[in-house]
This record gives sequence, C-alpha cells and structure tokens, in this order.
Amino acid sequence: MKENIHHLLEKYSRNACTKEELHIIEAWFIETGTENEGAFLSDERVESILNKLKSSPQFSEKYISDEATQKRIVTIKFRRLANLLSIAATLLIFCGITFYLMKENTYPKDVIMTDIAPGGNQAYLTLSDGTKIALSDTTSGRIAEQQGVQITNEGTGTLVYSMNFNATDPNTLSFPSNAYDYNTIETPRGGQYQIILPDGSTAWLNASSSITFPVQFSSSERKVKVTGEVYFDIATQYQNTDQKKRTPFLVETSKQTIEVLGTQFNVNDYQNDQMEVTLVTGRVKLVSKGTNKDVFLSPGQQAHVRNQINVIQADMEEALAWKNGDFIFKNEKLETILEQVSRWYDIDINCPAHLASLKFSGMVSRKRPLSSILAMLESTGTIKAIREGRRSIVIE
Repeated sequence: MKENIHHLLEKYSRNACTKEELHIIEAWFIETGTENEGAFLSDERVESILNKLKSSPQFSEKYISDEATQKRIVTIKFRRLANLLSIAATLLIFCGITFYLMKENTYPKDVIMTDIAPGGNQAYLTLSDGTKIALSDTTSGRIAEQQGVQITNEGTGTLVYSMNFNATDPNTLSFPSNAYDYNTIETPRGGQYQIILPDGSTAWLNASSSITFPVQFSSSERKVKVTGEVYFDIATQYQNTDQKKRTPFLVETSKQTIEVLGTQFNVNDYQNDQMEVTLVTGRVKLVSKGTNKDVFLSPGQQAHVRNQINVIQADMEEALAWKNGDFIFKNEKLETILEQVSRWYDIDINCPAHLASLKFSGMVSRKRPLSSILAMLESTGTIKAIREGRRSIVIE
C-alpha cells in the first residue's frame, strides 16, 4: 500500500490526480496523517504535500465541517479500496501483467506525449469506372447512380446503396462477372465506415479494411470479397418471387469462403497466419481454400483458419469490442495490442522482440486519445513509450 500512496502523492504534487485519487489521498491523510505511511517519502516532501492538501477547498468543504463523521465514512471506503488493491496485487503475481483502462474520464492526465486523436469515419469508394471518392470529403447526399442503384453518402459514416425499383427489378438481373460491375469501399488506417449493400445487408468496416461487391446482386448468388475486419448483418433475399428459396450470401477472404443465408458474424482477416470468423446469430458454412473442407458454425462459436479450421467457443465481448467502440484485451500479447492501436490511431509503433510476448488485460474506449492508452501501459512498470518523430512510438 505504501507504493500506491507514494504514487498518488507524487501525482498530487503535479496536480495530476483524478477526482477518485484525490479522495483516496484525503482519506489516507485523515486516517494516518504523516505518522505511518509517509515514512517512505522525505519529511519535507510529505509536509509540503499534506499542507497543500489540507488547505485545498475540496478538503476543507468536505471534511472540516464534520470531521469525525466524514472520517468514519471515508476510512471505510479507503479500507475497502485498499482490500481491492491488495487482491489485485495478488492476482498480478499469478496472472502476469495487467492494466485496466477505464472508459470514463479517469485516465492519467500526466500524459507521455502530445495527444493523437482516435480514428473516425473515413473511407474511399472506388466506382466501377475507376472513379475514387473520399467519402469524408464529400457532402451528404447522392454521389452517383449505377445500373439502377443510387449511391448516397449519409454524412454520418454510412454509405447506402438503394435500388431504384422504378428502373429495374433486382430479381431479374444477372450481370457478367467482370471488374467493371464492382465497387469497392476501403478504410485507411485510422478509419471506419458502414455500408448498406444493394440487397439491404449491412457491413461495418474496421480500420485498414475493404469490401468489394457488385453494383447489383444477381438473383442466384450474392458474393463479396473482404480484407481486414468486417462485421456483417445479412438481409434475407429470395431467388424468385415465390419466396421459397433464399439467395445465398458468400464472403470470400484470403483463406476461405463463408456461405450464409441470413445471419450476423464478424470476419477478422488481418493476420497473415490466421483468420477468425465469429458467429453471432444464424448459421454459416466455412469452406477452406487450402483443403476444400467445410465446417459449420453455431452462434457463439469462433473459427480459427490456418491450414485447417479449428472451432472454439468465442469470447464475444472481446471479438466484437471494436464494433461496440472499445478495445478489450484478455491476456493478449503486447505485439497484438500494439497492432490494433497502430491501425486505429494511424501511428507506427516499434516494439522489440523481447517485449512482444508480454501479456496484458484491460479495456478502454476507442474514443480515447492515444496518450491515455500508452500511459496506462506504462503504469504497469514493464514498458516505456518514447516518441520519435511526429507519428512514431518506440516501446522499450
């Protein structure tokens, strides 16, 4: 506990404490004064900090008016927190390095570098004629119309393909498979976007991802190609007007083809050695390109695709964290964490090999600036982040 108080007193001396941390120091001062826990600091430093604390408006208003009552209340809270910290310290011994990144405004204010803002709604649309449009630079409204389909940028990170039913019937069209029939939407590092496809299916693209799709789906098959990470919510479509036979939806990746009829699932194809598919609802069939073997997934399952397909029970919270606006890491290698951070903040992060396998657990909102994540990683005492250049970080 001495080390915890020492850390908080150091932060207080720099005016860097959060509201919660300030309450902890105040409780400690009431409970112990300078008699016990302060022994690990110099007398002059402790006296200076405590005098400053005692004269602060927060301390005076909250405690001086009814010191005995407040002392009892705060002491209880403080001891409860001390117990929690003690338990957490014990868990660290058995589980390795852990950090916890709060989603609220409780991250350290003494940041290690000038903040770099998180990613946002950025994407590029390439039309079938080769025209490339920066969606973040276009105003809301209709962008183009191709083969009876209107393309509209809603200006809120969503691109919509909507059928002009007065011009054509989607169930009667079947276009030849050539490059001129396809559009591609791609996100850069630090970008994300949502697209409603011509059949009403919705796809959410994470940073450094893409989806290529026909301007008009045929009645017999819907097929798209993806890279990076994409979450799908597939709309039901029937092959004929009798609505008895559904039109299959196929997602092609670097390692497999995913066949679905109507479902929600996440595809993560960032890694060179492994691809992951996580099923939320419905049922999908995975066909490996390497072996041509197929595997069916049920809700809550995740497939790891290398040379073969392995199915495990998914950690849904972690697998879908990006779509829900969070980073969630559970005993994750530092190398993997930094890859995600690098993509989302569009910054280069170099990590030496001897640190790459360190494992961390924690969560933080993807809306936080980069400095909050790096400062929390540093708080474990095992790594240090150093800025080199405008957009480069070195971990040591």
